Amino acid sequence: MPATPAPKPAVTKAPPEPAATPKAKPGVPTATPMPSGPTTAGAPTGDASRGPRTEVHHGPTAKRELQLQWEHPVVASTGFARGEGTAVAEKTALTYADALRAIAGDDPRPLLVLRECSYCAGTDKALLLPGIDNERTILLARWFHLVKLPGSVVEPDHALHALFPDSSSGHMFLCQADGSGRIALESETSRPEFWASMTRVLTEAYGKDPTATTREMSKLLDRLDTLDARERELSKRRDNLLEASVRLDRTKLDQLSDEILEVQREAAKMLEQFGRIGKLDLLPRAAPAEVR
Repeated sequence: MPATPAPKPAVTKAPPEPAATPKAKPGVPTATPMPSGPTTAGAPTGDASRGPRTEVHHGPTAKRELQLQWEHPVVASTGFARGEGTAVAEKTALTYADALRAIAGDDPRPLLVLRECSYCAGTDKALLLPGIDNERTILLARWFHLVKLPGSVVEPDHALHALFPDSSSGHMFLCQADGSGRIALESETSRPEFWASMTRVLTEAYGKDPTATTREMSKLLDRLDTLDARERELSKRRDNLLEASVRLDRTKLDQLSDEILEVQREAAKMLEQFGRIGKLDLLPRAAPAEVR
């Protein structure tokens, strides 16, 4: 009789962390992440990690575009051991191939997989180092499928243990969605080496070195900072006019309101351009070989 195929491991996504919703500005559409289709990527997806995320010095509009978005997969891998006529549930680890398929799911983007530790749990501190500008790291991470696993993944009976089986596995790793080209990294890895590894994996996946694209995106973020500062200045002048005038100058008030709306419209156009520039098309990949 033909062998019965093994069932696929059940994968569920942890509920999203509650996040503060930025106040909408009048006349400006709210920026939302672009959906990632089977062959495109360019905006973060998944659940935002908890805790402090960056040390990037930008205004509020740019900072909203610089949030890492992690997935926290929960994989059921309970097997059954039979003893004296009774089936007893026991935890079993998946093979490397099954574990990789479980976390990659249907997302074709390359993977950045991080194993939490007591120092970085609930934060982005393993990826974003204190005291430096992390903007480039975050921009490059937009094109990865970001997966964060609990520290317990190092336990031999954890479902995804095969992804981090020993000390040589690193604190995190990069690879293609099919598991090829794996690069193990530590949080202490120098940022130039870290960026070079990210760029190498992204170039293979998208067929394009993203360095020039990240530079364009950084320039747009700086321009958004300028618009944020201009809006704050105009809003302050309008507030002062409302509070200080014995007799309200309606003409001046309307002029300031119009200028604020114009700044907000310009920011919305810039955000649209930012999203358009950041949308990269994945190269078609052949059917993956069996990963063991």
